[in-house]
Amino acid sequence: MLLNVNFMFRAIHKTTGESVISIDSIWAERTDELRALDQQDLLLCRGCGSAVRLHAGKIRARYFAHKHLQNCSLDHVSPETLQVRAMLYMRLVEVFGSEVQIEKDWEHGRAIDCFVDLPSGSVAYWVVDRGIQPQERHVLMERLGEIAQHVHWVFTSTLYSPSFGNANALNLSTTERDLMSRSVFDKRLINGQAVTGHSLHYVDPETGIVTTHRHLHCVHPPQVFEGAIWRTPMADILIAPKNGEIVHPGERERLAEVQAVLARQKEQRRLADEEIERRRIAALQAVEEAQRKQAEQRAEIERTRVANVGALASNVGICKFCGQKTTDWYYRNGLTGECGCNACLRLGRAKSGG
Repeated sequence: MLLNVNFMFRAIHKTTGESVISIDSIWAERTDELRALDQQDLLLCRGCGSAVRLHAGKIRARYFAHKHLQNCSLDHVSPETLQVRAMLYMRLVEVFGSEVQIEKDWEHGRAIDCFVDLPSGSVAYWVVDRGIQPQERHVLMERLGEIAQHVHWVFTSTLYSPSFGNANALNLSTTERDLMSRSVFDKRLINGQAVTGHSLHYVDPETGIVTTHRHLHCVHPPQVFEGAIWRTPMADILIAPKNGEIVHPGERERLAEVQAVLARQKEQRRLADEEIERRRIAALQAVEEAQRKQAEQRAEIERTRVANVGALASNVGICKFCGQKTTDWYYRNGLTGECGCNACLRLGRAKSGG
């Protein structure tokens, strides 16, 4: 049973000023050393600077708590949040090593649960165990976005509310709806068409099971959303190396299948477009060829006409009897163009002249 008291995982070493993280693996076999630091009052609270004591048992991970009750600037955090924080931190350390920070203090309320500096940008993880008022929520989203390129919201399973009669659907609060994220893993094929949606991640602080709903889309406004469900123990969860996203085993393969189908569809569209373009060009070329042949035919007709006119013109002769130009002759000298026309022949001039 988780108790509602104030715990922390990161304390400050009084002498060195360095962070001491109770759940780091280096202390797994050195708990006695950690207790010795506790007994010497060398472990201090990050908020108020008072001595803290090492505890274990009320949650499943080693933690620190104040030795004496007093005012402290650190916000109280539920045991559910602390347990999820510990699980998430230990998995992130397995992936990113010393780049992972736990309980990163900042100026805007409680510590950031986990924080990682990656080459592609900083990543913040924020555990949500309750509804957050709109103004507080929007300020939190804005301020986290100012210090981290990627923000991942991780809900405790205490907020998980399946919709009655539909195992794939959830009743979402305004907080959950507002903090849904978009992911490449939301992509699905429905009737051959690519559709997307939103993602939500939940962690059970008792069992460590991570439940993710992908491709969430509203089926009954405003609060009922449906999507594909993935469930995996935290120890087996994958973390995307570029943006720190929580990914389940099998999701990458599923995405690859979707992308392969989309790539084939794209290639089919490309080939279809090429065929349409080929036919368009062929039809255009056919029209151009027909027009070219028609033009050649017209040119040939014109050449024939001109040739005939030229031929007729070359048959003109000058009658030696009447002096008229004519093509109506009965003889013609091809060298001089002199001729005898039929008109003069009928009039008897040619005979008398001949």
